[in-house]
Amino acid sequence: MIKLFVSDIDGTFLNGDHVVSKATKEALDRLVESGVRVMLASGRNYVGIKFIIDEVAHELECIPLNGAQYCDKKGNNVLLHSLNKECLATLQPLLLNHPSATEIYTKESSYTNLEMDNLPKVYTHNLMKMSGMSEGEVASFLTALNFEAFMETEKEVSKIFENEILKVEFHFDNKTAKLACMKDLSTIPATQISTSVSTNVEVTNEKASKGDMLAHICELYNIQNDEVVVIGDSMNDVSMLTMFKHSVAMGNSAADIQSKATYVCDSNENDGCAKVMNAIVEYNTQCK
Repeated sequence: MIKLFVSDIDGTFLNGDHVVSKATKEALDRLVESGVRVMLASGRNYVGIKFIIDEVAHELECIPLNGAQYCDKKGNNVLLHSLNKECLATLQPLLLNHPSATEIYTKESSYTNLEMDNLPKVYTHNLMKMSGMSEGEVASFLTALNFEAFMETEKEVSKIFENEILKVEFHFDNKTAKLACMKDLSTIPATQISTSVSTNVEVTNEKASKGDMLAHICELYNIQNDEVVVIGDSMNDVSMLTMFKHSVAMGNSAADIQSKATYVCDSNENDGCAKVMNAIVEYNTQCK
């Protein structure tokens, strides 16, 4: 029997218009009603994930910030993996050496170095240049991220770093700058470097991957590896795609991501995630 289903959000649980489709909502209803535990795992922070949870009208657990955090159905922090002081001391000058739009996530708040009224313009420019998305596609993507609900402007990094830091994220408008940043970041010990969209580089604690956090959760609740189905589409999903037996890559994911998974489903445009949830319900029914 499958006891736990864990889904990435952007490019997986959300369709090509960056919304939860009718088919996905209906499949989620069936899955939850059948008794399967459901979690959403994302590079987003808790508030950004809660925006989606509220839309589907189910109380769901979640793994925010690429596994730096695990929250229960009420949003309480159960597990945290923060960046240590040595990492932060090395990161601080890199934030100045690699000019970019940045996001810094603490246990309590989220900050950007951009003025809030300028943030959509900068992200639109970066995403259109780096991903090939149209202006309309970027607009719907940024609406889905709902930055205004949880982000505030703070340009003094040292002030932010007085808090417990869970993730630092860089956004670039060219590949050369991104690769240069990734090279410098690779020298920082005890960190995990990943990307979730073409423009970004995300830095978390070395134990903070979706896969590692999910393994901790399974140990906490005595859930076996073969009782879990995971699904995703990006580099930040690879840890859980490789660590869990029943792993599914989206049809819209790159070939190298698909090669990491046990199965490949339909694209998010064609409700691939919904089809997987329906298949779990059918499989569990047959096992009874």
